[in-house]
Amino acid sequence: MAEVTWRTNFSVSAPTLSATIKVDLILQFILETIMGTRLELLESEAMQLSASERASLAQALIASLDADSEIEEAWIAEAQRRDAEMSNGHASGVPMADVFTKIRSTLK
Repeated sequence: MAEVTWRTNFSVSAPTLSATIKVDLILQFILETIMGTRLELLESEAMQLSASERASLAQALIASLDADSEIEEAWIAEAQRRDAEMSNGHASGVPMADVFTKIRSTLK
């Protein structure tokens, strides 16, 4: 009795499957193999880059995962608003040493 096994460690007896399921399993196996090879190639190529180039690539990839551009735009607008408040004197900053002192005292 033949078995179908692939990387996900999913194993089934081939004679018990319908023809459609067999085809689906074969296609899934092929797709996983192709994608695995493609990802391995991309990783290999990326590792050839300098550290700064890999960092830039990593930032671009992570940024591409953020599907909600409205949220990003809202944060940019908020940062610009806060910068304008600081620039025109409507808000003042707190020295970093004071912030860390307050945090340390709060955590004790």
